[in-house]
Amino acid sequence: MQTYVFIPNHKFLPVLKETKEMVLFEPFLLVNPSTESDDFPANDEPYYTSLEMQLRHLIYKFQKGWIQSERQVILSSDECIASVHFTFNEKKEVIGINVFQRSSNVLNLDEDIQFFNYFIKKYCSLTTNLYVTVSQPHIFKGKTKKVSD
Repeated sequence: MQTYVFIPNHKFLPVLKETKEMVLFEPFLLVNPSTESDDFPANDEPYYTSLEMQLRHLIYKFQKGWIQSERQVILSSDECIASVHFTFNEKKEVIGINVFQRSSNVLNLDEDIQFFNYFIKKYCSLTTNLYVTVSQPHIFKGKTKKVSD
């Protein structure tokens, strides 16, 4: 019998397995998720600032012709947000952002989504599609957030 856990803003997530330290959930995909705010996240400012600059630079390199193929406009990382891939229209404007999160404490997921909504508002068209695949969603037992202020 499948077990589900209620996570605020994410409804019920199916439990994949449980350990002493955490509850792990089945992977899921979010399409154009929204957040209460589309401002720069206040939490983990150094990480999000670094991510913003790296993503900005990737778009710049493609638009200037330093990267020839939009298939190569991708950021790979060993962080929880493991890859970000941009898709473009014929005018080299961003029309889609594909995010792969290898791991996510779902109690912090709203900040990640808020960052991408902020990024879209600042650097892209408001019609840009956002797809977020969360491969190993989890929560830590006894903690409300992994990343705290």
